[in-house]
Amino acid sequence: MQSALPPPPAKYYLHVHASSNNTILHLTNSEGNSLPGGRITAGMLGFKKVQRGQFEAGFQCALRIIKRIFLGLQQAPGMEIEVVFTGFGMGRDALFQALMTSEGNVARPLITRMTDRTPIKIGGTRSAKTRRL
Repeated sequence: MQSALPPPPAKYYLHVHASSNNTILHLTNSEGNSLPGGRITAGMLGFKKVQRGQFEAGFQCALRIIKRIFLGLQQAPGMEIEVVFTGFGMGRDALFQALMTSEGNVARPLITRMTDRTPIKIGGTRSAKTRRL
């Protein structure tokens, strides 16, 4: 006996690791397996050294991953994306700005949830002594 309900949409995760040194965007399926072409870093786009942690690098990474989402949507319609943030770098804000542009109109309706998994240090180890010049 077949169900009258349509199959649930495919669930995907967009992991955003935004550190002060680099921006890494990683698109995975519900099992955690990376999709082909679903991992973008600022270094892969030609940004070197300090430039990898800047806003423009994160923005370009976000635009590239939005193009990848568009290709995936053509192959498998009915996607749901959960965005998972880690870190406090400029790439985090760059992704928000890229989603608000006209290119982001493709991915914005697919996003169902945004979560923040940045570890917060509570207590922790003793910090290094202050530098005195």
